[in-house]
Amino acid sequence: MPADTRAKVHDLLSHYPKRTYPKGQILLFADENPEHIFYIVRGRVRKYDVSYRGEDVVINVFRPPAFFPMSWAINHTPNKYFYKTETETELHVIPVGDTLALLQENPDITLDLLSRVYIGLEGVYGRLVRLMAGTARSRLIYDYYRMPALR
Repeated sequence: MPADTRAKVHDLLSHYPKRTYPKGQILLFADENPEHIFYIVRGRVRKYDVSYRGEDVVINVFRPPAFFPMSWAINHTPNKYFYKTETETELHVIPVGDTLALLQENPDITLDLLSRVYIGLEGVYGRLVRLMAGTARSRLIYDYYRMPALR
C-alpha cells in the first residue's frame, strides 16, 4: 500500500476501537459469521481450514495493511474458515457498513484492496495447477472433500 494511502486509512480508522490479541488467538471460527470487519495494524492472521485428518490447510495469511473477511462483507458469503493470529496482532474493529462505505468513497483504498486480491489469486492459481497436475486419485479425493455437492 502506498504511504499516502496507508496514512489516509490510518486517519479514517483512528476512531474505531483497536484491540490486541496474543499469538494463537482464534478470531473467527468456521461457520461463524462475524459482526464486524478487522483491519490489521500489526501482526499476522492465518485463514485456514482443517482437513479430515485434522491438519491445518492454510488458505491465506493476512499481513498489515489488510481488511478481512471481505468476501463475507461484500458478497455475504458464509464464512467457512478459521482465522487465527500467528503473532501478537493489533486490529481495528470496524462495522461492516462503515467498511463498505469507506471502500465506496475512497477508490484508492479499493484499488489497493483489489490489487491484493489479485496477488492472492495468483497464489491460489499456482496451488490449483499443482493440485490438478497430481494423480487422478488425488484429484478425485480433493474434489470429494471440497465439494459437498458431490457427496
